[in-house]
Amino acid sequence: MDIKDLQQDVTDLLKQKGFGTGDFWKKTALVHTEVSELADVVKKQGFENKEAIADEVADIIIRTMNYGAMFDIDIDKAVAGKMAENWGRGYQYNTIEGGGADN
Repeated sequence: MDIKDLQQDVTDLLKQKGFGTGDFWKKTALVHTEVSELADVVKKQGFENKEAIADEVADIIIRTMNYGAMFDIDIDKAVAGKMAENWGRGYQYNTIEGGGADN
């Protein structure tokens, strides 16, 4: 499944299961919840439980895909553009280790 198909599938699922594609703050809180659940899995089970970690990473991706529908964004195109931009940046960009702001 490519990103475009995944985005459509997530949008369809959200609508059919009653979550809809609106309410930015609620959707953002749900993304935060999924990131917290990932941190909780790692804290309690360590890095070895790949299945539980994968489940939480999948939940994060599914929840963030909702922004594509919410803002009418082609996530495939947006990710490709951002990756190209990031490849052009310096080593450990935007970190103290890499030399500071957007090096």
